[in-house]
Amino acid sequence: MENGRNVDGFVVRYIHEPISGQRDGERWKTVTVMNPSARHLHISQLTAHKPYAFCVLAIRQNRQGTCSDPPTTIDRLQATHIVSKLVIAWKTSNSVMLRWEYNGPQPIGFYVNQTGRKDYLDQNLQLKGMISPGFRQDLDGHQREYLWTTLRPYMEYTFHVGVRELPPTGMEYWPSEVIVRTDPTGPPFVDVPEFITSNHPSTALIRLKCASEEYGPISHYWLIVLPGNFTQKMAH
Repeated sequence: MENGRNVDGFVVRYIHEPISGQRDGERWKTVTVMNPSARHLHISQLTAHKPYAFCVLAIRQNRQGTCSDPPTTIDRLQATHIVSKLVIAWKTSNSVMLRWEYNGPQPIGFYVNQTGRKDYLDQNLQLKGMISPGFRQDLDGHQREYLWTTLRPYMEYTFHVGVRELPPTGMEYWPSEVIVRTDPTGPPFVDVPEFITSNHPSTALIRLKCASEEYGPISHYWLIVLPGNFTQKMAH
């Protein structure tokens, strides 16, 4: 549709194993997309290697238009132009190794993009949020892995790996997704403890300051007390 401003949304209808010459309305499933600018829809949990029929109709002022006749049919549903088995091969506090498989048409290229976010408590026990802007890399169609570096520690990243056609078309296909949290790093910086008072020769009141959990959760703090005449010789 060239002018999406004239509609309020769309209805996508599909049917599993359509029967030629019959219009069984009860067997059709529908998905409503109330977004006039939508131009694609991801339908999951279909059965591979089976036939399907699809059609799209427009919605305007709570009224539905007509479906395409005949609808678009797929004789045998199978993956094309999509990566499979996208996994995290390994990760560190600032890098993630992505690995995937692809058995579709060639020649093609791949695109990889990532976004990140995390919530953490700072040194004042205030909840902070951080969002990493999206970054993208275009890869050669023969690659099956990619090491993404310069990431932030203990941050949740969403990675997409998709197929792109080579110029002049440059069409991009629906990507596969994987979500991972990078490893924490540390220990974090902690301010020097503050001596408050001592009301007895064997006791002391000490104020400890918190450290930020920006680079990973903190489970406990160590307070090491040494005598005033402590030397390295005494440690041995």
